[in-house]
This record gives sequence, C-alpha cells and structure tokens, in this order.
Amino acid sequence: MIFILFYSDWKLNSQYKALRYNYSFDSVLVVEKVKFHFQRGVTYLTLDNGAKVRFSSPINIKYSPSDLDRFIEKGDLLIKDIDSDTLFIKRRAKRYYFVLDHTIYYGKK
Repeated sequence: MIFILFYSDWKLNSQYKALRYNYSFDSVLVVEKVKFHFQRGVTYLTLDNGAKVRFSSPINIKYSPSDLDRFIEKGDLLIKDIDSDTLFIKRRAKRYYFVLDHTIYYGKK
C-alpha cells in the first residue's frame, strides 16, 4: 500500500513541473485541478496554455478557504510575473493573492 502511494506521488510529480520564481503567466485559465492526491500541501494545476504546474500551497488567512489548494477553482485566471513569488487569482472581477512558500497572517499568529 505504501509503495502505491509513493508511486502515485512520483507519477504526479513527473507530469507536473515545479513552479519556480522565474516562471511567468499572463492571465492563464485554470482548466483542471488535481483533487485527489496524497501529498498534502501541494497544488497541481493544468492551465489553458497546456502547462502542468505544481507548487507548495501557500496560505492567506484573509480568505476562506485559506490555503490555495482548496481556494483555487477551475475557471480562475492565474497571473504571475517573472521573478516574483506572488500569484494573483482573478475570479468574477475580484483579485486575490498568495505568496509562494509563505503564510500571510494579517497580524494574527
């Protein structure tokens, strides 16, 4: 059973490229989100430009749900500037942001 879990994660990780700071997206649409995976805290997305990306799921306490893996939805626009650690999500004329590998607390700790 453990082997199956590791193999499943390895297979996902080989299909989805790790998102780096030097990548950029200009308003790409999220067309698919992997909902069932065993690696908690990791977000797997397929974008309309064909890219498959994965990254540690950042948290912004201001939003509900607060972690990006549960927050992002199919149809959201994803924006990321090159050499930036900030991801912007545009949904129904509102803009949300998350910082890769960080938790944003807004004064709460």
